[in-house]
Amino acid sequence: MEAPTVELTRENFNSIFFQTFIKTKVQPEIPILRCAVPLPKAQKFKAKLITGAIFIIACLLVWKTQSGSGAIAAVIITYLSYFLIQMFIANKRYFIHESPLCEIKINQEQVYLPALLFDDRKPRTIKREDLLNVEAVWNFTRTKSGYDINDPQPRRAYLFSVIFKTRYGDSIPLNDWSLEHPELFKTLVEYDYPVTMIRTAKRGSPITVHIKWFFLFTFMCIFIYSLIKYVI
Repeated sequence: MEAPTVELTRENFNSIFFQTFIKTKVQPEIPILRCAVPLPKAQKFKAKLITGAIFIIACLLVWKTQSGSGAIAAVIITYLSYFLIQMFIANKRYFIHESPLCEIKINQEQVYLPALLFDDRKPRTIKREDLLNVEAVWNFTRTKSGYDINDPQPRRAYLFSVIFKTRYGDSIPLNDWSLEHPELFKTLVEYDYPVTMIRTAKRGSPITVHIKWFFLFTFMCIFIYSLIKYVI
């Protein structure tokens, strides 16, 4: 079954963004969290290289000290460092001295898109007729029956990407962590801007998978260390 695509309207907004505890309001200024903006592949590879170097150094220290607790600490530090390094690189990459503003501004006549959203590092003020579409790829997070795209009672909407398509080029994709998306889409539909919601079969909120693997891997390290020290 192909993922359904719908045009977001006032009528179907609550069927997608019903997860907020308070009523979502129109918000003309939407802040963007720079450190959470997705990185291009080259920058992600750079983060992996730095993380790999940290892991090698940690392994050398553990080998010299022969410490089980040190091994566990090395695993934890390496795992967390990858995300912290990505955040550091993103914050540095997307801070533009000539145009440091990192907010999307919306009114009935135009949409202001900050410089960090474009490869030429220049902001855009897009008139209504020049904003072709706002395209979002999304899915609900964990549901009662697992990650089922057809489950009628999911938890909340998770965004994989949001792209502003304009006559002057497309923006880089934003994601669930980098902006307040219920407020963004509420404002867009209230001002009658075109928004397309493309529902994917991907698992919503992939960070939860990383958290589960992190705790499982840490538990296994503790278990193996205890087995070697006290049993074998």
